[in-house]
Amino acid sequence: YRPYCNFFGGVSYYSALSRISSRGQTDKSAELFTECKGPTWHAGIGVGAKVLIWRKKPSTAEAWLDKVFFDVRADFTKGGVMEYLNWRSLRDDAGTDSFEKSRPNIEIFLLSFGASFVF
Repeated sequence: YRPYCNFFGGVSYYSALSRISSRGQTDKSAELFTECKGPTWHAGIGVGAKVLIWRKKPSTAEAWLDKVFFDVRADFTKGGVMEYLNWRSLRDDAGTDSFEKSRPNIEIFLLSFGASFVF
């Protein structure tokens, strides 16, 4: 088997444009645009192992595939804050639209399975 570890990170730019439309009882429609955008960061670590599941026999002639590995990997990514419109907070208070923006932290755990081929 071949254990491995990797570190990664960087800066991302996000952008989301939301359109809020409403129609009152007077058939007067209202429309509001709100934009959330900006830079944020992310960093993480991944660990995994490649387990040899097939190898060509040394006595065989030249082959196009030498080895096949089963690959298991776990990654954890943590990021900065991103802002977006909270749709559950939309209210129409006496003809005035009100809403809130959420700012959640980003955290992702990913478990992956795959295959690696050595030529």
